[in-house]
Amino acid sequence: MSWHFRVTYVLAFLNYQLKKPWRQPRPAMPPYTLQISASQNCDRAIETAQAIRADGDPAFCAPADIPNLGTWYRIFIGRYPNHQAAAAATRRLRKRFSDMRIVHQPWALAVDEITAESDRGKKKLFDMGCLPDPSCWLGAFATAQEAERLAATLGKIGIDGRVIGPVNPEMP
Repeated sequence: MSWHFRVTYVLAFLNYQLKKPWRQPRPAMPPYTLQISASQNCDRAIETAQAIRADGDPAFCAPADIPNLGTWYRIFIGRYPNHQAAAAATRRLRKRFSDMRIVHQPWALAVDEITAESDRGKKKLFDMGCLPDPSCWLGAFATAQEAERLAATLGKIGIDGRVIGPVNPEMP
């Protein structure tokens, strides 16, 4: 192989790498959130989360399979880096949501923004009881296995989600 060919190959490879869109890694998953409610009615959970968003708070919801109780749709507000930040948000929101509690659930799914914002993607997610947060993170789970179960379910309907958590901060 001639040196000219090698240089041409390297330059072509570098040019290709420079043209690829660069994605900044996401920060580690903030482990705390506020669970404000849960419902067995999927539509009610989505509507509640959307109403809270309309009022300016970063609400999201996701399904949770509860042993012996079936599927519940949990409604959350925000993601916080520590318990103190979550407690401060609780004090601010306590008047509106009296049953709210701080939960430590450091796992979620990352879905791409195109899926989360397209009409077809939204409908699929809504039908599953999922409303991503503004960062396109979906759900809040205590374990990676819980998040993986939802990822597998979403994969069956054509939505790719990547499990993210405290040790897996990259976006899909």
